[in-house]
Amino acid sequence: MNYDPNSNHETSIPSSLSRELAYNIEHAIHHMAIIKIGLFVSFPELQLPKNFGVAPSTLRYHNNTIEVK
Repeated sequence: MNYDPNSNHETSIPSSLSRELAYNIEHAIHHMAIIKIGLFVSFPELQLPKNFGVAPSTLRYHNNTIEVK
């Protein structure tokens, strides 16, 4: 992989199936968040689950923040 158009140097980034699946899940949640915005604008009457498009780490943060207060 190489993102520099002026370089022929290739960079190798180790990975695993678990890491790639985790990335795909997180990326899908990102897309769900964008879809949620579009749905709210185009179909305001549509009810989505409260946590649709919200990453698990964000939900944990919010839960911990609420418990601390």
